[in-house]
Order: sequence, then C-alpha cells, then structure tokens
Amino acid sequence: MLDFNTQIIFNAIKINRKRDLALQLHDDLYNRIKPYNITREQCVKIRENYGSLGVRGRIFHQALEQYLRNRIEPVQAMFSSWMQGAKAQVKGEDVPFSQVIIWCQDQSDNEKRHILRYEIRSLCRFLAPFSHATWQVLLHTLEEEFNYPNYIEYCQEKKAVDIKAWYKIARQFLDKTKDYYNELIEEILGRITSLTIEQACRFDAIYLLGLRYLDHLFPVCNISDSINSFFTNLGVDLNSFKNLIIHTTGKSGRQSYCIPIEIPNEVHVIIGPIKGWLDLESFFHEIGHALSFIFTSKDLSLEEREFFISGALSETFAFCFQKICMSEEFLVDIFGLSLKEAKFISKIHAFKWLALTRRYATKFLVEVDNFLDSKVQRGQEHYAKMMKKETGFDYDPETYLFDLMPDIYSLDYFQAYIASSCIWKYFIDALGTRWFCQQEALNLFFKWWQLGNSLGLEDFFKKEIEIPLTIEPFLEECKELINLKALLLSSWPF
Repeated sequence: MLDFNTQIIFNAIKINRKRDLALQLHDDLYNRIKPYNITREQCVKIRENYGSLGVRGRIFHQALEQYLRNRIEPVQAMFSSWMQGAKAQVKGEDVPFSQVIIWCQDQSDNEKRHILRYEIRSLCRFLAPFSHATWQVLLHTLEEEFNYPNYIEYCQEKKAVDIKAWYKIARQFLDKTKDYYNELIEEILGRITSLTIEQACRFDAIYLLGLRYLDHLFPVCNISDSINSFFTNLGVDLNSFKNLIIHTTGKSGRQSYCIPIEIPNEVHVIIGPIKGWLDLESFFHEIGHALSFIFTSKDLSLEEREFFISGALSETFAFCFQKICMSEEFLVDIFGLSLKEAKFISKIHAFKWLALTRRYATKFLVEVDNFLDSKVQRGQEHYAKMMKKETGFDYDPETYLFDLMPDIYSLDYFQAYIASSCIWKYFIDALGTRWFCQQEALNLFFKWWQLGNSLGLEDFFKKEIEIPLTIEPFLEECKELINLKALLLSSWPF
C-alpha cells in the first residue's frame, strides 16, 4: 500500500519520464504533458517525515529531484532553444551543436574536425552564460533552500556513496593505468589519423573511440537475426516482451536511450539502425539496462523499484552486455568473423574501454575539485589542464560546462566500468571465456535483476557476489593490451 507522498512523487516521476520519451521521439506529447508541480514545502515535509538517508530517504531525494527539475526547466528551456539553433560551419557544411559528437564519430577528415574545434569554441563562448545559469539555479536552490554546504555533499547523500573514498580510487586508477595508456595511444592515433598526440584534440578522440574506421569489418549478414538468435538461445526472446518497446529511429550513430516509464511494466529503448560497431555497442548497452528493468521483481517496494539512488548498478549491467558483443568469442561464434579479425577488434575495443574509463575518472576528479571550491564556471582551466594531462588530447576550456553531467554521473560511469570488469572476471573464473553463452550465467543475471534498485553498487557486491569491488581486474585486462602494439604492426589494416 503506497502512502500519499510516495504516490505523488511517483506520479511526478512517470510524467517526466513520459516527457523525456516524447522528447527523444520528437513527439508533440512533450509539449502537451505538463510537469507535475512538487513544492518546496512538500520536500521539506517529506524530509521531516522520512529523513534523507536509507531506503526511506529516497522518497525525499526523488521529491527534491522533481522540484529541482521544475525550478531549472524555465532556464533550461531558454538554453535549449538557443542550443537548438546553434550550428558550426565546416567547409560549407552546417553541423548542429547537438550533433557534434555524432558528426565527429563519422568524420575521418582531420582538417574538418579541427575546423569544427574552433567553431565550437566560439559557440560555447556564446552559449556558456545560458548553461551557467541552469547550474546557478540548481546550486542556489540546494544551498539556500535546503541547506546543503555544497553540491558534493548533496550528491554524496543522495547516492549514498563515499565520494572522497572514490576520489582516491579514481586517482589511483589513473596513476596505475597511465603507462598502459601512454604506450598505446600514440601508436593507435598515428595509425588511424596520422596525427601525433601533441596535434590531437578532443574531437580527434571522439573519432578515434567511435570505431567507424573499422566498420568495413562489420559483418554483412542479417545482424538483427544474429542478435535475436543469440538472446533467444539464452531464453530471452526480445520480441516477446510486451513490457519492452524498442524504437528504431533516426540515423546510424544517434544517441541511444533506455527510458523506463514504470518498472517493470513499461520500458522503452531508442536506437538507430545497427550499421556498425558503435551501433552494436549502443544496442547491447541499452538492452543491458532494459533487461535489468523488465526483470525487476514487482514485489519490491516503490522505493526499491523506481527510486534510483545512483545509476552505477544499472550501468554495470549495461557495460557487461556491451563488453559481450565486442568480445573475441562473440565476434567469432555469433557473427562468424575470422579469429584474426575478432582478436583485433576486441583488442581495439579494450583500449577504447581504457580510454573512456580514464576520461570519466578524470572528469570525476575535476568535478569534485571544482564543486568543492565553488568553481562551476571558473573551473574551466582546471578541466582543460587535467583532461590534457590524463588523456593526452587538447580540451578547450570553453567546452567545460557542456561536458558536465548532473549528479556527478561521471562517478557512476567510472564505478560501472570498474564493476563490469570485476563481474567479467568472476564469470570467466567460474565458467570460462564463453560464459555469456551459458544458462548458469544468465540465471545469475535474472537473480540480480530481480533485486531492482534495492541495493547500491557497493552493497550489491558485498551481499550478492561476495567479491571485492576493486580496480585489480581492470588492471589485469590492461596487461593483456601490451600485445596490441604488436598486433597493430602486424595486422593493420587487413
């Protein structure tokens, strides 16, 4: 039986989820559905009744999240309006600001990417005041209306995570993976773009990690049939679930989403056509999210099903599935690639994994530093300096505000990359390298998914897997990358 406050908050969450879905599907329903108005007084009363910690504390944090969203929306709408019309000019081509990442992933021309860099710097200078205004409203509301000393304290309480402890882990991870990364980045970047790391910028990194230059190795067979067959053989027929709606819309490479409306009764996945490795990764990632939602037990309380304290656990499941589709064994067994091709692609993907994990670890450190020092806008120089130091690529200070994520979500991604490596090792040790083809592994996922959001990531590892959540399995994977340099020299470009 739901109490009155919980039902009100859940109604607000569902309305906003429906609006998010409509927005991504370009459905006018977004404008016709009005957000549910949660008031400050309701938030304060809920905190008095339930507190702000533990499972019951999630009620307050979800109420506050809806209130913050309503407070920010008018400013965000103005920002979005200006951003929607912003376009970069690259040799006569219009590149919409919202499509920059997709454009870079597809763009093999170094000169065009570098022209875009300077165009985007100018656009960011113009748009920065609008972006900063949304953060000002958010931070002012938290500090003045709810007495949080800073944004980090708020995120730490909401996520129920020790941010200072994870700050040390992220710093340790960067230090321990630096040599592996530096030994490979110059060679890979040079092979793919003919650039040195001193010449390269963030937009070159986007192209590098998009893997479009390997799409000539993408199988020409019916990909959908191969994917459906893989899942069906595991007892998961993706086409049979009435509570899973998959929308294939837009272009290849579009931003993909998994949006639950009501867990586990209605979950939507939005993807583009699967025409290359990046599309395949996106599909498996979002399906990893979706399966964790549709198999959540209906017997859980609303707080344990719907009220997220963190995205880290769901991201961990998503990353596990993303790793599956780019593994050597999957590429050979399911897609029929040669062992040589599969080995090369899986190793390049492993390097991409390392590069992305380092990126999010660095972003996390930067965000903690800047929010603790109250340098939301003024922290852009620290951002550019740190990103250059840890990734090797030039990051322009002007782009800082547009690389910020709410709730320090860079931590969720970093935790999930680390956790997925731990789970990967757990299964390999128990079932071998083809563990994902075995029913025993899927049965464990079913068991874990039924828990919904009842546990945070760290408690999940302690109570369900009973193995430490540590960077060591990831470091072991890095050691295997040493062979990639020789592989590049002997195999590129087939």
